[in-house]
Amino acid sequence: MQVGAGWAVGGVLTVLLLAAAVPGAAQQAPAGDAPAASYATQLRDTEARFGRAIEQAQGAGTRTQAGAMPPGQQQLMDATQAAWQAMQSAAPEAMRGASGPYADADRTFRRVVEAMRVGSTPSDAAVAGAREAHTALGKLREAAAQAGGGAEASGASAPSPGANSRDTLQEPPRR
Repeated sequence: MQVGAGWAVGGVLTVLLLAAAVPGAAQQAPAGDAPAASYATQLRDTEARFGRAIEQAQGAGTRTQAGAMPPGQQQLMDATQAAWQAMQSAAPEAMRGASGPYADADRTFRRVVEAMRVGSTPSDAAVAGAREAHTALGKLREAAAQAGGGAEASGASAPSPGANSRDTLQEPPRR
């Protein structure tokens, strides 16, 4: 029985030594605005999905019928609307307002979605608009991360549209 107790004590000692050797492993993150931090994490995920949709839409096909929107452009419009809806649905009250990063992103998305709804919007203009909305979403994510009191969601930036993120190693999200 003493052998088992020795292993248990040794295991506890090992855990304590490892925790001491890794800076910050046993420390708590500074307390910040939990809703803003959670929102920043959601925006990071939304930003990544939206960035992938933009990548897929680049160079998407031409119009298939007179005045018809190509499927790739329709998917980009759907992804843009989904990102806008995600941005709006979880925004903490403290972040909403007539000015600031949330209002800027909201105005950008509104303008881009309206432009995409026009059947005659060229594909390259739709992609450019989506990139602009993606950038606004990133700025909002950074502001939410700062309001949340941590760099956890701001440090793990989504790949920029146009970058080949499939070949890039990315750090997993920290929680």
